Amino acid sequence: TGGGKTEAYLLLAAFEMFRRRLIYGEAGNGTSVVSRYTLSLLTADQFKRTASTTAACEYLRRRHPAELGDEPISVGLWVGEATSPNKYVTARERFDELRDAGETDERFLLDRCPWCGTEIVPREHHPDDSLYGITATDRSFAFNCPSAKCEFHEHIPVQVVDSGLYDSPPTFLLGTVDKLAMLGQHTDTIAKDIGMFGLARWIGPTGHLDSPRTADALRDGPAAAGFNQIGRAHV
Repeated sequence: TGGGKTEAYLLLAAFEMFRRRLIYGEAGNGTSVVSRYTLSLLTADQFKRTASTTAACEYLRRRHPAELGDEPISVGLWVGEATSPNKYVTARERFDELRDAGETDERFLLDRCPWCGTEIVPREHHPDDSLYGITATDRSFAFNCPSAKCEFHEHIPVQVVDSGLYDSPPTFLLGTVDKLAMLGQHTDTIAKDIGMFGLARWIGPTGHLDSPRTADALRDGPAAAGFNQIGRAHV
């Protein structure tokens, strides 16, 4: 309605993300803010404004790593398969379709760089891969700004694929109530989700989180799987 409600809570969220890092150091990393929406009320516009706020926070973190740490400040969208992919493979397949399409669309929701406004994907098919600010494989998904002059040319701190959220929990999580309702439904779901709530047990060499789900894995320990043990990550 134009009253500034979104900006008000985004300011509070930015304050909390900085506060945790300034006071708790590394223990203040991980997911700091969870914003929960009903199914119909999370709009693409709100997501994009949140991405812009997060990019501004990350810009400041990069210039003050001694105070704000080395872990990027990021935002993740956790809304379900109908809106964003659950798995890396699905995201890669959707991007391949988009890359070959004559006219593009906003299937990954982020249509422009939240920092400089450059289009993430050209409106019409183009043979130049550098104009597509998406890298999608069967094991990863990431945005980058196609503009070489942009602060976020290498990487935009936004994730819209569920697998990416589980591997590297975002600082600011935007979710809908149906995703939060999944938490207690299955042990595999719990094992994937708990990293966003500071309860992951292991961390891999690339920073990806994991929690063992079998008695054998617990007995063998993290080293056997190439991981390290971590304690409670969030305050």
